[in-house]
Amino acid sequence: MRPDGVFNGLVIELGTHGLTTLDQMDDLYTVVSENQLRQHGAIDVDSEQRVRAAYRELFYPSSARWRDRAVRVGVRAVESLLAARGLFRN
Repeated sequence: MRPDGVFNGLVIELGTHGLTTLDQMDDLYTVVSENQLRQHGAIDVDSEQRVRAAYRELFYPSSARWRDRAVRVGVRAVESLLAARGLFRN
């Protein structure tokens, strides 16, 4: 729509559990379990609740400390992008 416009894209990967192989395997297991639940249901209510809670925790951790840090990192990233474009001073 605006071929002469400037696009300011920003992607931030914050991560929630860690980068070790075990952490990543646990996260993959959670995603596969949630997909299994979505496609085929759960064997009981307790299992369903455990899977849903683990999946929610994967993408929205319950730790207030983690969420506060995520917001700070995000704000700094946006400020850095705007500063690089001369639109904001740090």
